[in-house]
Amino acid sequence: MTSEALTTPPAIADWLRRRVRNGEGLTAPYARRWDVGGRTPTHSLWNWPSDRVITLGVGLLSLGYPLYGTADAVIVDLPHMPVVVAVNRSSPGDGPPDAYIVSFQPDLPPPYVGNSPEVVTELIRKLPAPPHPLVEDKRVQVGFPGYDREPKYVGSWQWNIHGEARGEEFVKRAAAATLAAIEARSSEG
Repeated sequence: MTSEALTTPPAIADWLRRRVRNGEGLTAPYARRWDVGGRTPTHSLWNWPSDRVITLGVGLLSLGYPLYGTADAVIVDLPHMPVVVAVNRSSPGDGPPDAYIVSFQPDLPPPYVGNSPEVVTELIRKLPAPPHPLVEDKRVQVGFPGYDREPKYVGSWQWNIHGEARGEEFVKRAAAATLAAIEARSSEG
């Protein structure tokens, strides 16, 4: 199933850029809706300009697991739990991915889709451990006003992080990963 070991951030980024998916991103334009509601981001996980796919590659390599390219994704070879990571661009025109996908089974919807490679890295980093209780922090929002459905919104409008998680376990994991990414960035500066 795997075709190539990936060992550098540029190799990972190039692999994913040649395999960008379409139509598998976030199901709603959350950033725009928060902005229309008067909630514009005041922080950012990244500096501009930034190559977010390279950031994903650096993050995935930092996990210390083997990484392999497949037909349309990268496999993070966690013991007993291979994780599929893919990128999506549904926005019109050329440009970088607008979503990062974490999945386990190709026939099922992914348990997490988000706009932040840092959150993807933190989510995968904590997969071997059981999920913690749902985080309670004003920087992380679980659920979106007016939407009570699955996938559930998990993000931070303050940090321009927007994601969707399926199932209680991944809502908890996504919230914890969002907070971990925010705290990592906060400790940098």
